[in-house]
Amino acid sequence: MDEATVKEIREILEMLKRLYCFKCEYAEECSPEAPERLYQCKKLEEWLLTYYRRHKGEG
Repeated sequence: MDEATVKEIREILEMLKRLYCFKCEYAEECSPEAPERLYQCKKLEEWLLTYYRRHKGEG
């Protein structure tokens, strides 16, 4: 990945750190106070890949 893509993904992750995933089984563990959980979140990973592919015109 190029530097611009990495920066964009980091910005998205920073934005998402402020949110709770209410329907997620880990909702109690995942919060702005525990952002490390977001980096392990499969739902977030899938969302980012979908977003990236759409952004690049692959999907």
